[in-house]
Amino acid sequence: MPTAFVLMPFDGRFDAVYSGFICPALEESGFDVTRADDIESGGNILQYIIDQIATSDLVIAELTGNNPNVLYELGIAHALGKPVIHLTQTVEEVPFDLSSYRMLAYDRDFSRIEAAKERLSNHARAVSEGHLQFGNPVTDFYRRSVVPYEAQEDSGNEPDSIEQQRTVGIEGGSRARTGGAVDQDERGFLDHLVDVNEGYTVAGQVAARVAHSLQSLTYNIEEASNDISRISSNPNATAPAAAVAVCRRLAGRFASFNQDVNQANIAFAEVLANTEDSLELLFAAQAAQPEGLTTETLERIDELRALGATISEARGAVLSFADVMDGLPRIERRLNGELITTSAEIRVMAGHLGRIHASITRAIAASGTSE
Repeated sequence: MPTAFVLMPFDGRFDAVYSGFICPALEESGFDVTRADDIESGGNILQYIIDQIATSDLVIAELTGNNPNVLYELGIAHALGKPVIHLTQTVEEVPFDLSSYRMLAYDRDFSRIEAAKERLSNHARAVSEGHLQFGNPVTDFYRRSVVPYEAQEDSGNEPDSIEQQRTVGIEGGSRARTGGAVDQDERGFLDHLVDVNEGYTVAGQVAARVAHSLQSLTYNIEEASNDISRISSNPNATAPAAAVAVCRRLAGRFASFNQDVNQANIAFAEVLANTEDSLELLFAAQAAQPEGLTTETLERIDELRALGATISEARGAVLSFADVMDGLPRIERRLNGELITTSAEIRVMAGHLGRIHASITRAIAASGTSE
């Protein structure tokens, strides 16, 4: 039975998350699961953790709150080239070094955590079947063998090429990351790049629908503001009730907008789930092409670069809108609740856009092209 080791804080804050979400998802996928604080009393904790990381088939890292112990242990897992799935409740808090890697975002809302549980289970099952690709800053960017030069000189096997340097001495590193998938998958670099572009085209279409919904909401906000101003300028006994009616009508418009954003967030999550594997395979396929990049591939990369710039701009606008929602006065209970929901949904969307942009940036960097 394959084994999974879960890195998470020892303070008990995530016990419910582990027992209700992480552990069941992994067990359903056929993994024997342990966590970093499962050590018996009196044992050497660090030795136990390192042994578990080194011998596990999959590592799960709960990054919410950026716990220093978890981050240190995650670094060990990366150095050993272990397959790692990163979990977080707040994508915005994830260190930039990790933001472009496989990140499963979740929250404790029942409807959403069930979807996250299914995604984690699917990812874990793909790991056990050898279908999921992984990278990390060590295996992707380390350019020298970790084997001491003395040992290389003694053996006469000092690597000559960058690709040799990346694979010598990093057990389970770059070679484990490709996992033979380049040979098994008949698609090449360009095919995966097309998959990514198509996925992000869907993301663009979803964003356009949200923009249209936002345009309609903006009109409703202006209309409600005018109505409130008119009521305030003619105060009488019915004015408070009239103002409440306006607020509740606006709350209904916000509820509709929030539903649109929620559906968009689901679509963005699916785009990420469907393109992350292609991105990982894209990196492996690109590295395996000795003839270099074709003209068509370079054109695709330019398209990807332009899309990345658009998504980055959209993310900034989304975060600004969330700040505006946070700054609006709280004047009526139902409207207040919808404004809070709007801010939360918008920030979830910003997280998705940030992950898409980070993945695009990493894909372009891996291609070796420049502006």
